[in-house]
Amino acid sequence: MQEDVDAFFRDFGVPVFWKSVDPFSPDAMAFLDFPDEVVLERVVLHTAATLTYPSGRLAGLDEGETIQVGGESYRVRERPRRIDDGRLTQAFLTRA
Repeated sequence: MQEDVDAFFRDFGVPVFWKSVDPFSPDAMAFLDFPDEVVLERVVLHTAATLTYPSGRLAGLDEGETIQVGGESYRVRERPRRIDDGRLTQAFLTRA
């Protein structure tokens, strides 16, 4: 059984604007997560924003570019990479 990934993101994701000029038509719907990065003895150094979205939705997005996620500006920290079975892509972000 093939799951409808787009429907899942459409129902639960936040809008991502990258190249879209229409404020009512986001380039993608995605999940924005803020997991803690733990280094040495349970000390949290900083919180890294992680954007997860259906692969192909933000094709060409690269390190250093600025995007709008849920109304906030973020800069892509490193080149996005596909995860798991390749149907999803993750990008690590910092606030712009």
